Amino acid sequence: MALKAVYHTNLTDTWTNAADGDPKGGIRMENGIWYKCVEVDEGAGALTHDAGDVVGYVSSGYDTHMCTGDVSDTDAVGAGVLLADLDDLAAATNVFCWIQLTGHMTLNTSFFSATTAGQTLFFGIATGDLTLDVVSAATQFAVATSFDDANDEIIGHFPF
Repeated sequence: MALKAVYHTNLTDTWTNAADGDPKGGIRMENGIWYKCVEVDEGAGALTHDAGDVVGYVSSGYDTHMCTGDVSDTDAVGAGVLLADLDDLAAATNVFCWIQLTGHMTLNTSFFSATTAGQTLFFGIATGDLTLDVVSAATQFAVATSFDDANDEIIGHFPF
């Protein structure tokens, strides 16, 4: 599959009408970092989603590129880190945007528990909403590595 050369949106853009932006599920690479276009739902907890927050795929959402930061609505598979504040996100309206999959990232919400540099991190029910926690079981899907725990920095390796 060839990567698209021209995109309709910037990495920090958001849109509420699918036809107004890039296609959901689209992948792009800029400066060696990978990004994915997804649709975000606020989740049952009616969460505020901001740049730097971690989102995961909703139940059966990997194939539909549907995400939320509300871990209770996910399959415990981290999707990526938001690049924009989702001000238009409401119960009746989902928002389309880009998430970062790989590379260095600073999280908006602190790690769920204390970490040290080099620890593997996951997104799931035990982590709390919008953030990551240290992998402690083989059933937890690793999506990042702690880089600077004092500043909530990670090196992401989220699934494409």
